[in-house]
Amino acid sequence: MPPHDCELIRLTFPAQPVAAFTALAFAVAGVWTMSRRRTTGALVFGLTLVVLGATSFWFHAGAGASSP
Repeated sequence: MPPHDCELIRLTFPAQPVAAFTALAFAVAGVWTMSRRRTTGALVFGLTLVVLGATSFWFHAGAGASSP
């Protein structure tokens, strides 16, 4: 039985293009959130989205270093 993953892992960069580039939407939303509201909560939430999007892109672009 093949291992399950978000999408087929390719041998090129990015390994999972759909998952990688849709993850960047979180980073874009974070930047937008931080630019629209200057409250502490909005800045923390926006920064969290940026970090989530960037790390998710990194994971899916490389398909996780431990993926087969």
